[in-house]
Amino acid sequence: MDGEIASLDMSHHINYLFFGDADNTTAIEKAHPEASLSQLKGRKVDFEMEVTPHAYISHYHLDIVPTRYVVPYWPDTLVYQYTYSYNQF
Repeated sequence: MDGEIASLDMSHHINYLFFGDADNTTAIEKAHPEASLSQLKGRKVDFEMEVTPHAYISHYHLDIVPTRYVVPYWPDTLVYQYTYSYNQF
């Protein structure tokens, strides 16, 4: 029918996602490379719309965890880490 949407492409790319002060997050990522503060950074989800011409739904569930880092000769730094789960339908 005219005017109806046959499919909806929900492909997406997350450039960067953080919570709290960006300067604190950057400082801790530099001081502690093992810290995983931005797990979704650069995440890209592409859906093959030609193969399956139906819409997809992406569902993210985030848990945000406040974390205090203590670094010698540096003030205590509060950042927010997160964990996530992802489902697509």
